Amino acid sequence: MRSTFSTSPWLEPGHFQPRDQAVRITLTSRGCTESPIVVLDPTARSVRTEDGETIVSDGFGAVRHRSDCPPCAADIYRIRIEGGHIDGRYAGRWSDQATARYQHLACRIGWAHGDNGWRGTFLDGTEVPDWLRDTTAQLLRAPAGFGLEVAQILDPLDWPTLLEHHPDDLALVLDAERDEGPFLLDWEPTVDAFHVLAAAGHSPFFAASIGIGATTQLQLRITALLCHIYPIDTVVTNRVSTVLGGIDYDDTLPGWSWKGLD
Repeated sequence: MRSTFSTSPWLEPGHFQPRDQAVRITLTSRGCTESPIVVLDPTARSVRTEDGETIVSDGFGAVRHRSDCPPCAADIYRIRIEGGHIDGRYAGRWSDQATARYQHLACRIGWAHGDNGWRGTFLDGTEVPDWLRDTTAQLLRAPAGFGLEVAQILDPLDWPTLLEHHPDDLALVLDAERDEGPFLLDWEPTVDAFHVLAAAGHSPFFAASIGIGATTQLQLRITALLCHIYPIDTVVTNRVSTVLGGIDYDDTLPGWSWKGLD
C-alpha cells in the first residue's frame, strides 16, 4: 500500500488510460449533469462523446470512471447527492446540517491503490472519532448507496467489541424488510450469531458502512453477517439462522444478509 493518499486521484497522471469508460459529471443550478465519454488520450485530453471526438479544454477535473474505480464511484455518489440527484425514497429526509457533515466526510477520504485495489482512509482532521479513523484506516470502500453513506467496510473488524468500548460514538442501524413487511433485527442476537460462528472455529465479519443519519449523527449500518464456511456445516448455519430470526444462509455471499430494502 502506498504511504501517500489522495482525495482526488482522478487528477493524478496515469489515473485514466486510453479506452477507459468514463463520465463527465458537473454541478449546475438544476442539479448535476452526466455525459458518458471514452478516454482516447488522457495526456492530450482527448475523449469521444456521443457527438464524436473532442478535447476536454478544462482538463479531467470533472471526469470520473464509469465503473471499477472506488474513488471515482464514491465521488460520483457524493456529487449526485450535492446536486440533489438521489433516490426519491430519501428525498427530504436529511437536514442541511446532515448533508454538510456528509460532504465533509466524503471529501476527507484519502485513497491509495495497493495489492487489494483501492482503499480509503479518513484523513487527520476529519470529524470522526480517533479510534474509528485508526481502526478503518486503509479499509474504506466506495458506498453502496444507502442515503448519506460515506464508505463501506467489508473487512474483518470486531464491531461488537468496538461498539461495546465506544457505545456513544455511532448510531447503529440494522433495519431491513421482508416480503411480509417491516422487520427489525436487534443487535444482541446479531452479536450472538457472530459468537456462534467464532466458537465453531470460523472467522465471521460484518458488511458495514459509515454514514450520516437523518439529523447529523455518525451512523454505522450493518447489513450482513459474512463467513466463509467450507465445507458447509449445516448444523452451524441452521443455528445461526435460528438466532437471526429465520434469515437463511446465502452461500453466494457467503453469509446472512438483511440488507435494507427500505
